[in-house]
Amino acid sequence: MIMRSSASGCRTGSVSVFLSVMSQLLSINPPLSHSRSQSGGALLEMVMVLLMEMSSLLEQSLQCPVCKEVFQEPVLLRCSHTFCRECVLRCWELGAAGVCPECRSPSDALRDPPTCNRAVKNLCEAFLRQLQEEEERGSPSEAQALCSNHSLPLELFCLEDRRLLCRACEEEAEHHGHRCSPAPDAARDLKDDLRSSLKPLQEKLGVLKSEKLTCSLRGKLIQNQAEQTESDLRKEFADLHRFLHEEEELRLTQLREEEEQKMKVLEHHIRLLNRRLVELEEVVKQSEEEIRSSDISFLKLHLQKLHGAAAGPQDQHPGSEELEKSPELQIDVAKHLGNLKSSIWRKMRSIAQSFPVVLDPNTSHPCLRLSGSLSSLRFRPSPPQPLLFPDSFESCPSVLGSEFLGSGTHCWDVEVASNRCWALGVISESAVQTRLDPPSTGLWRLGFVNGKLGQGQSGEFLMPLALQPTLRRIRVHLDWDGGKVSFLDPLTNTHLHSFSQRFGERLRPYFCSACPAQGLRILPSDAADLEP
Repeated sequence: MIMRSSASGCRTGSVSVFLSVMSQLLSINPPLSHSRSQSGGALLEMVMVLLMEMSSLLEQSLQCPVCKEVFQEPVLLRCSHTFCRECVLRCWELGAAGVCPECRSPSDALRDPPTCNRAVKNLCEAFLRQLQEEEERGSPSEAQALCSNHSLPLELFCLEDRRLLCRACEEEAEHHGHRCSPAPDAARDLKDDLRSSLKPLQEKLGVLKSEKLTCSLRGKLIQNQAEQTESDLRKEFADLHRFLHEEEELRLTQLREEEEQKMKVLEHHIRLLNRRLVELEEVVKQSEEEIRSSDISFLKLHLQKLHGAAAGPQDQHPGSEELEKSPELQIDVAKHLGNLKSSIWRKMRSIAQSFPVVLDPNTSHPCLRLSGSLSSLRFRPSPPQPLLFPDSFESCPSVLGSEFLGSGTHCWDVEVASNRCWALGVISESAVQTRLDPPSTGLWRLGFVNGKLGQGQSGEFLMPLALQPTLRRIRVHLDWDGGKVSFLDPLTNTHLHSFSQRFGERLRPYFCSACPAQGLRILPSDAADLEP
């Protein structure tokens, strides 16, 4: 890339450079006749006038959206956006591979890698070449500079006084005996000195630009992570809202059922009361009529009742039997509202799973895919090309736990099932900072590869164990204070291997998987002792 002293210096020649470049592009096919030449020239003049008005947009048109510089090796994505090759690859390295940094459109980076945008590349090269020529030629006022005293061209440079001189100035007493050099030679020597002093500045400028690009890409990564995390948070809270809504509906249903049941009992009792009220009202009415009758009629009726009673037992008057006591029915409010939040919380805890270790996506190898709960990992069958992930392509497909483990004991179970290539263990904080995988020191692991179960420390190969059981689960038990990390089969309570090491720093859980058919799954805390 050609370095420009300032943005204003670049814009000064942008109009002439842009017109020159566009003139070359518009005159690719020469005119076939004089009339066509005239019409073509007029058309070119009109285009140039319009282009002069749009010259302020020149740099924006030729700038990469990521680095904000003139395109270097411009490549075209499927969505028709153009970027510098290095910029788009670094975006894919730090963010989602195969996604356009501008519009977020997906692209298969493996089957359809970005192709060179030759039209933009040619335009940028012509622009930079013309700009360089403009800078080398300099302005007309500089080429025709005259001495203010003698009106002669300034052709010499006094090395003593550091001044431009003409031939007449050299003969004056003021500069007698001074060493003078032709202006082009002096300018060349001074430019060489300036270039030498400029090299460290250019190197520092390159470092700063690289750091700026890294920060810009990191900002895009942060935005992408924030968007994805927000989406995951909304899903998790949607599940919680759904659970609370279902629990609310369940308890309201129980309340309505209790209300309906007790209302039925009460309505049945009311129906009995209504029937007895009718019967009793009829008896009262008959008795009142008897009282209102004449004495003779009343006595005759009374004698009839006595003879009837003597003849045999008679049913009691309707309504004379003892009435059942009205049921004392009420809603059991305490059952529905007592310790409501506590009971719902206990039920929620029995449903929600708690994991002893949560995976850290920021430490995940690009070939690994983590679950939404960050409790399982799976190796992707097609690893990214080395071009996309140059720093991690040769490293192990590993991921770390999100928390550092210090004093005390820590334990977690991992389901390996039919995974044919895995490694589990712990890694030290200093080993994590080296960004080497596997590191030269600070890693203790148990693994299964090539059909053999083995153990190893740091970057050394796994050494096969004498015991080769068929495993479906692995328990990692860390006793930080005791300086011991052990591996067991929790289903058979079989000890597999232990490392004894005095740990002087914090550790993090280590997970590695290279089997596309089966991943690794961290088991929840309450399922550690249960059969799968």
